[in-house]
Amino acid sequence: ASPLEREKKEVDVGVKVLVESPELTIKDPAHSAIGRALQGLVITQAEEGAGGNAFPPETGKEFILRFVLPSPGMTSCPCPQRMFCVLTKDQFRLAGAFSNDITSS
Repeated sequence: ASPLEREKKEVDVGVKVLVESPELTIKDPAHSAIGRALQGLVITQAEEGAGGNAFPPETGKEFILRFVLPSPGMTSCPCPQRMFCVLTKDQFRLAGAFSNDITSS
């Protein structure tokens, strides 16, 4: 397959993942076909914004922190941790999901 066909397939797979799940992990986003396609979309929307046809104004911000670390101590097995925060004009929401290695406690 040609490089153009491989890039089209990568973009198609990325779009399929976004349709089926809420997020997509992009490895090497600055150099991958899907990363360049998304960057081009955002730049195009920003340029159109100067003419009044851009993304709608933001209504809030969302932050998700995900990490894996040994818990409760440094000798514990690494466990997944997640913290989620939403900031809007009217509210502040914070949620956490934390796990501990109970076999080494």
